[in-house]
Amino acid sequence: MLRRAEKRLIASSSAFGSTDNVSGKRARTHSSEATTSGTSCFFCGKSGTETLHEVATFQVDTRVRKCAAQVGDNELMARLSMGDMVALEAKYHSKCLLALYYRAKTTVEAEQKTDHEGVMSRIVLAELVLYIEETHLEEGTAPVFRLADLAKLYTTRMEELGVALCKKVNSTRLKERLLAQLPGLRSQSKGRDVLLAFDEDIGEALGKACEQDCETEAVHLAVLHR
Repeated sequence: MLRRAEKRLIASSSAFGSTDNVSGKRARTHSSEATTSGTSCFFCGKSGTETLHEVATFQVDTRVRKCAAQVGDNELMARLSMGDMVALEAKYHSKCLLALYYRAKTTVEAEQKTDHEGVMSRIVLAELVLYIEETHLEEGTAPVFRLADLAKLYTTRMEELGVALCKKVNSTRLKERLLAQLPGLRSQSKGRDVLLAFDEDIGEALGKACEQDCETEAVHLAVLHR
C-alpha cells in the first residue's frame, strides 16, 4: 500500500511539472508575438487596430531594401538609411509589407516586358530595313513604300513574335527610325499618305506616276468624246 501511494505521488508531481512547462512555453510564445502598444507601422506610419509585427530577421530587412530600390521609394529608403530594421525594432502591418512586395513584383515584371518588347522591336526593324533594301535592289523596279503599309508589316511581325502591342504603332517614329537606318531613303507626303522612296528611284517613280496620270486622262477624254 505504501509503495502504491508513493507511485501515485510521483505520478501526480510529474503531471503538475509537465503542465507548468507547457504553460511556460505558451507564455513565451505569446510574448514573442505581442507588440508594444503605441508604436506605428514602419511603412504606413499608422498604428490602427491591426496587429503590428516586429521585424525579427535580417532577411526581411534585405528584401525590403531591395523592394524599395526597385519601386524607387525614396522616402522608405531614407528611413532604411537610419539602420537595419531589426536594430530599429521596426514594426509593420502584414498588409503593408505584402503591398510593398507586390509593388516591387509588378514593377520588375513591367520592366522585363518593356525590355523584351524593345529587343523584339529592334529585330523587326532590322527585318523591315532588309525588306526595303532587297526590294530596292530588284532590277527594273523603282519601289515606293507607303508608310501605312510598312506600319502594318511591323505590327504583324511583332504579333508573330509574341508581342501584344497595347497601342497603335507610332508611324512618325517608325518613319524616323527607317530614315536613320537607310540614309538614301526620303519621305514625301501625298495627300493623307506618307511615301518613302530612295533618291535614285524618285525620278523614275514620278515618271511612272505621270504616265499613269496621262493614261487615265486619255481614257477619260475617250469616254467624253463617245
